[in-house]
Amino acid sequence: MGVLPEGPFSQAPLCDGVVIDLPDRLPVLDRGTHTEGSGQVCSMEAASWLAGEKWSDHPQAVHRAIASVARWVNDAVDDEERQTLWPLILASLDTGTSHNLRLDTHLRHLTRKAGCKAALSGRPVQAWIEVLNEHARMTGHSSPPVPPVLLSELSEHLATSAGS
Repeated sequence: MGVLPEGPFSQAPLCDGVVIDLPDRLPVLDRGTHTEGSGQVCSMEAASWLAGEKWSDHPQAVHRAIASVARWVNDAVDDEERQTLWPLILASLDTGTSHNLRLDTHLRHLTRKAGCKAALSGRPVQAWIEVLNEHARMTGHSSPPVPPVLLSELSEHLATSAGS
């Protein structure tokens, strides 16, 4: 395990008010799909990477409905706003473990409703936040602090990327 890099960190509030420290350099969030190691990721490729899964934009660690709205939001926002999605990516981790038909049906319906509302208001990120909050309400899931091992792996990746 590496050591967290020294230097500035940005405070990033999660949707439930939890604040985490993020390193000041992260892979670039971008539209569409990317190859592993390219330095660019979509929100759900970032989630699969942070969860230690096989590279994919359909991570097992994120509930299908949350991943669906996350992919839509990732592609709907501009390049600058997309870089602010890291806290939502982290908040989405570990939501894929809650499986029940009532939850799945409710979140799929909410995803469509929240997506339409967000598209009309011009605030797509709100759809992701709404679905995350409803998932938390129904399951008791709260966004855990980022496990030190993930931050350590992220730091190692950033250090390696900076050298290339």
